[in-house]
Amino acid sequence: MGSGMTRSRWIAVLAVPAVAAAVAVNAQANMLPVATHVIHVQPWGGDDLSCEEPPLALTCSDLMTLTDATGMLVFDLMIYPAILEHVPPSDLFLHGVELALTWPGAWELVDWVRCSGATGVLQATADTSGATLRLSWSRPPGFVTELLLIARLQLSALTPGNLEAEGWGTVSTNPGEEPFQTYLGGQARVVAGCGDCVGSCHGDPDCDPRVSVNRLTMHVPFRSTAVVDFGVKISGSHGCVAPLEVASTLDWIDFGIEELNWPHWRVRVRADAASVAAGSYETWIRCRTICTSCVALTVIVDADPPAAEETSWGALKARYRTGR
Repeated sequence: MGSGMTRSRWIAVLAVPAVAAAVAVNAQANMLPVATHVIHVQPWGGDDLSCEEPPLALTCSDLMTLTDATGMLVFDLMIYPAILEHVPPSDLFLHGVELALTWPGAWELVDWVRCSGATGVLQATADTSGATLRLSWSRPPGFVTELLLIARLQLSALTPGNLEAEGWGTVSTNPGEEPFQTYLGGQARVVAGCGDCVGSCHGDPDCDPRVSVNRLTMHVPFRSTAVVDFGVKISGSHGCVAPLEVASTLDWIDFGIEELNWPHWRVRVRADAASVAAGSYETWIRCRTICTSCVALTVIVDADPPAAEETSWGALKARYRTGR
């Protein structure tokens, strides 16, 4: 990966939920596939909630499970088969799902829809903020590597917090075979914090970006630019497939990302104050792969120096006359 400048304004953080799975073994001692539950979050677009609108996350790389957005949000509950090294290879077929959903007390459920031909109910939970989702399929949908959307929830989420899901899915490797259960668990986070690190629906290895400094201060001359660098080391396996992404909340900050020798990277921070008023600005630089690490950045834009005072030769002589 070569060097290059990219311009980015931090809008939302992409990560993927921590997942756990239970593995079942059939009578021939073959390893059966495991299904994983993932939750995609995005702002509500204003249309009626349906299984097509807002647009779907079609692949794992499209998933957003951490977001800085608050307000009216849509949460997509999706199933992904995490382990496919079973014998013989085949599709998975989903027969039923039961999930305990929890969210902060300040959030409000506005609407929800079933998807992929499901029937079932979303029943409010008496002793906590959340609900129990029970879905079933008379004609089990099959899937291998794609994300299968099972339901969408529209919530008013005005405060930080998590939507968490935990439960079981009933799946089989053939619609006519005896189904088995697999653990489902995942979460989506509203207003993510630095240090968030969760696993991928691909089962990607740990890719933790560790920054060389925790805080930076830049001085930028008035109506000018300034540049500062810092290092990032990607910890974990060399097999990490997640690219390094860097962003901040200031849209007049640019980043150049250069891969050195693995696992070392260099990030160039360039502040362009051509149209920025003098003053001190605080932001987080978020370095993200599957995990997120942050650098606290203070940008001080200097004031324009006062113009030189104009004067005349006569005024100078009057100021410095000796009395003669």
